Amino acid sequence: MANSQSLKSPIRTSAILKLAALFLLLAGCAEVTVHRTNSELTADWRNSLMGTSRLSARTLQTLRHFGLDEDYSERPVEAFGRLRSLTVDHAQAEQLFALAEISYDLARKADDNQKQDAVFFYYLSAGFAYRYVTAAGTASNSPLAASTLDGRGEPKRTSEKQLANAAPLTETTSGDEKAGGGFAENKGVTSLSTFDPHFRLACDLYNTSLSKCLRAALKSGRLDPNQPVVFHTDRGSSLTLTIERHGFPWKPEEFGELRFCSDYQVSGLENRYHAYGLGVPLMCQRSPETPAMTHATFPRELYFPVTAFLRFDESEADQGAHDRLELLNPIVYQTTQANGTTIPLESDLTTPLAYGLSRSDAYVLQYEGFLSADKLQHKMGIYMLEPYQPGKIPVLLVHGLLSSPATWATLFYDLRADPVIRQHFQFWGYLYPTGDSYFLTAADLRQRLADLRTELDPEHKDQALDNMVCVGHSMGGLVSQLLTIGSEDSYWRLVSAQPFDSLKMEPGTRQELQRVFFFQPQQSVRRVIFIGTPHHGSSLSRIGVARLAEKVIRLPKTILQAGRDVARENPDAPIMIDGKACTSVDLLEPGSPALELLASQARSDGVHYHSIIGVLPPDESWINTITPVSRHGKEKSDGIVPYSSAHLDGVDSEFVVPADHMHVHQHPLSTLEVRRILLEHLHQEVAKK
Repeated sequence: MANSQSLKSPIRTSAILKLAALFLLLAGCAEVTVHRTNSELTADWRNSLMGTSRLSARTLQTLRHFGLDEDYSERPVEAFGRLRSLTVDHAQAEQLFALAEISYDLARKADDNQKQDAVFFYYLSAGFAYRYVTAAGTASNSPLAASTLDGRGEPKRTSEKQLANAAPLTETTSGDEKAGGGFAENKGVTSLSTFDPHFRLACDLYNTSLSKCLRAALKSGRLDPNQPVVFHTDRGSSLTLTIERHGFPWKPEEFGELRFCSDYQVSGLENRYHAYGLGVPLMCQRSPETPAMTHATFPRELYFPVTAFLRFDESEADQGAHDRLELLNPIVYQTTQANGTTIPLESDLTTPLAYGLSRSDAYVLQYEGFLSADKLQHKMGIYMLEPYQPGKIPVLLVHGLLSSPATWATLFYDLRADPVIRQHFQFWGYLYPTGDSYFLTAADLRQRLADLRTELDPEHKDQALDNMVCVGHSMGGLVSQLLTIGSEDSYWRLVSAQPFDSLKMEPGTRQELQRVFFFQPQQSVRRVIFIGTPHHGSSLSRIGVARLAEKVIRLPKTILQAGRDVARENPDAPIMIDGKACTSVDLLEPGSPALELLASQARSDGVHYHSIIGVLPPDESWINTITPVSRHGKEKSDGIVPYSSAHLDGVDSEFVVPADHMHVHQHPLSTLEVRRILLEHLHQEVAKK
C-alpha cells in the first residue's frame, strides 16, 4: 500500500505542474507586481520625445491600443499611416498627441538622414499638435490682455473704464468643459483638460516643428510676405502655404531679412519680455533701402518683432489645402482665435530691438556728438522705431550730455512691455550733439518737430500730436523745458546788451540768431518729465575731464560764423557768441545766468512738469571724488547733480530714486514713475473728450 501511494504521488505532481503550465500559457505568462521606487510615480507619464528622445509612455500605450506597437518598431512610417487612418475622423486627445509625437519622431529621423521628407513630417507634427491644443484651449479674462481689430482693421482703443482699472495683468485659463467633467468637445474632437502635462508638451511640439519648417524654408531664401512658401519632399510632392501679414504698420516692401530670436542671447538688459503660447518668435529687419520720412528717420539696423503662426484648416488640419502661415505683430496681438478658442501667442519683444541696437553705432555717436557737432550733422534728428501711427500720443525721449538715444533702451523696453502704454503711446528719440549749448539744441529740435508735424499731419487733424510728452535725462530735461516757454528778448540779453533789431547783419545771420534766441512755446508739448535734470547747475562742469573735453569741443560752424559776422559788422557792440560761451559744459556751470533764467521762468498754461531725482547715500565713496558732497550727507546728490539743483519749484510731482546720475533714468522705480505719469496723462486726455 505504501508503495502504491509512493507511485501515485509523482504522477499527481506531474499532472499538477502540467496544468499550472497550461494556465500560465493561457494567461500569457504575465504577473502583475508593484515595487517601491525612488522616483516620482508619474514621471514616465509626463515624459515625451522632446525631453527623452524616445516616445512617451502614453504614446506607446496608444500604439498598443491599436496593435501597432510592434509594427512601429519595424515599419514606423506604415504604422503611423495606419494609426492616422484609424483615428482621423474621430480623433481623441490621446490619439492626436500620439500622432503629433510620432510625426516629430519620424521627422527627426529623416532629418538625421538629411531627407527632405523631414519638413513634411514636421509639418504634420505641428498640425496634430495644433488640433490637440485648440481642442483644449485657453482664454484670458483680462480686457487688456489682447488687442483686437475694429471695423477699419485698426487695433481697438482701450476704453475709459478699462483705463480706470488698468493694473498688472493676470491671466486665467478657461475652456468649454462640460459641467462635472474634465473634457471638452470641439467639432467631434474630444480633448483632455489644459491641466494635462501633455498640453504644454503639445505646444512645444507645435512650436519646434513650425520652427523646423521655417528653417527649411529659409535655406532656399528669405520668407517673402508677398509670396507663398513651398516645401518639397524626396518623393516629388510639395506643400504650398500662403503667407499673410497682420497688425504691422510696415509696408510689404519694408520687410527684409528674417532671423530666429532663439538663436541669440541678449546681455545688457536685465528684463526679458517673452510671452508663452503658440508660434515662433522671429525678428525682421526693416529693409534699409526703403525710403523713410523727410523729417524723421529709422535706425539703419532696425529689427522688429514677428510671431509666425501656422493656422491649420479646422476640418482638414493635415491636408494643407487651406492652411496658411500668418506673420503677426506681437505688439498688437497677444492672442489669436483658433477653432473658436482663444490661444496665447509666443512672442519675444526684447531680442529684435536689442539685436539692432548691438549692431548700430549709437554708442560711438555719444562721444562723436560731444566733441564735434558738424560730424554728427548728417545723423542728428528724430528717430522712430515704428512708422507714425495716428491716434497714438508721442513720447519724445531726449538724452543728456555724452549720451545718445541708446541710453533709453531699458526704460523703453520696460514701458513697451505694458499693453496699455504701447496701445496708446508711440516713442520717438532725438539724437543731437551734446557739446552744443542746450539753446542751440532746443532751436534745432523746435524746428524739426514743426517740420515733422507738417509732414505727418499737415491739416492738424491728429489730436494726439498736440499732447506730446517729453522725457529728458540730465541736460535733455533743459532742452525739453525750452520747448515749453517763450523767450521774448531775455535770452538775447545774455549774449548782447544791444537790442537785436539795432544790430547790422546779413539776412542769413539774422535768421540763424533769431532761430536760436527768439522763440515761442511749442504748443504740441503738454507734459515734461525731468530725470536728474540740473536746473541750477552741475558739478560735471568742474570735473577735470570735462574741462579737458571742453578744449576740443567743436561747435557748429553756422553759429560761430554768425557770431563773427555780427562782431565784424558791429565792432562797438560786444557779443558773447564764441566757442567758449556756447558750449554745454560752460552753460551747465552752477549759477549760470542762462540756467537761472530758465529755472525762474513761468511755465505755459496747460503744461505739466514732473521731476524724478536721483539721490545716493552719503557714504558712497565715489561721490566725494567728483562732488563737494559732505561725507556726513549735508547735501543730497546723485553724484553729479545735487538734489538742490534737480529740485524745481512748482512741478506737479517729485519722486526721489536711490540711483546715481548715469543710471537714474534706467532705475526700475523711475520706469514705474514714468508709467504712472503717462497713465495720468492718458486719463486726462480721455476725460477731455
